[in-house]
Amino acid sequence: MGDFDHMPCDSAYALVYELIMATDGRTTDLLETIVRGSLTPKVIRQEVIHPSMAPGEMIYRESVLLDSLGNAISHNFVFLKPESMPADLLDELLLDKEPIGKIMKRLNVFSRRTVKAAGWRPADLITNLEGKPAETIFFSPNAMIPYKTYSVQFSGCEDSGMELLEYFNPSLVEHYLRARDVSWTGLERVR
Repeated sequence: MGDFDHMPCDSAYALVYELIMATDGRTTDLLETIVRGSLTPKVIRQEVIHPSMAPGEMIYRESVLLDSLGNAISHNFVFLKPESMPADLLDELLLDKEPIGKIMKRLNVFSRRTVKAAGWRPADLITNLEGKPAETIFFSPNAMIPYKTYSVQFSGCEDSGMELLEYFNPSLVEHYLRARDVSWTGLERVR
């Protein structure tokens, strides 16, 4: 499914990242559980495009999800395919006020997610959905960045309505687990 050879050494941190990268549910819900609060999107770029990889018009959106302190939690590249998604969802997404997952939950939109790839990439090999080099907002020259790519298909639509590539802050899990003063030694002794 991806390159898991470069996971964090600490097995507890690795497990949490693996859950983030493998979930086929709303990633936003899982991230908000980790940060113990709401996430807010900041749209970096949003435009109508005509990609060579697919017929028709798409909306390209690049955004970051921020915690309450303004820390970047994830950096997202999304293709929205208007003809394959509910119109009310598209209208809400274009307002840029909530993360995609939260809007879908609020509107009670039924969908199926298919994780296509997940793992770790060196920071200098970060790409967008078109495979072009990109930088994440939490770029660090020597960091391995966790990511996942997935599609979302909406009920009643034949084709996927969204293609997403999410990069996750490589310090996310360690920072928030330490803030909670979580000790994994008790769990490790049970083995």
